[in-house]
Amino acid sequence: MRDRLRDTHEHLFVEPLRGRLTGPDADLRARTAAAVAGGLLYALWVAEDQGLLRLDRTELVSRYGTLLQEVLTPRESPVPQVP
Repeated sequence: MRDRLRDTHEHLFVEPLRGRLTGPDADLRARTAAAVAGGLLYALWVAEDQGLLRLDRTELVSRYGTLLQEVLTPRESPVPQVP
């Protein structure tokens, strides 16, 4: 099961997204975005988080969209990036 989840994460989430991003940190941003999306899927379908399930869908999409956008196109950060 772990191998299947790892392959799915890499080939269905990370690789396609990384191919659409530019910049030296494209891989990191793709992996972080996949983790954010995966976290939402886990919360909704595995943990069945009732607080999220009860939330208005438009608000949930807006809030998670904001998180994903920040990961994909981060603002300039005063914290130096680790190579």
